[in-house]
Amino acid sequence: MENNVTTWFEVYSPDMESSKKFYADVFGWTSEDMDMGDFKYPMFSNGGAPHSGMMSLNTPEMADVPPNWLIYFHTADIADSCGKVTAAGGTIVSGPMDIPGVGHIAIIADNHGAHFALHQPAAMPAE
Repeated sequence: MENNVTTWFEVYSPDMESSKKFYADVFGWTSEDMDMGDFKYPMFSNGGAPHSGMMSLNTPEMADVPPNWLIYFHTADIADSCGKVTAAGGTIVSGPMDIPGVGHIAIIADNHGAHFALHQPAAMPAE
């Protein structure tokens, strides 16, 4: 996959059930919960593969996060990309962290505070 392309979108919601209904009513999206062990992660689709997901804001670590959409950009080397972020005046808000089966992610603030995420996909198993 090419670096710097969008790979995922995630909405952060204080009320996940009402958000599911909102996006179903507006866009016709359906959602299916993915079991993440400690929590369920709703993934949205529109008749095909999932295209985005949702995180709950109802946890202590999310107390100061407003409702928002987060965009993920692909990187082949998350450590290198995080180094470039800090060198350019941005900050690492969270991570890099490993998400089993997904890869490594880091949440970033650019040099003005706008947030986005980096995603280094998990290695694909050999066939």
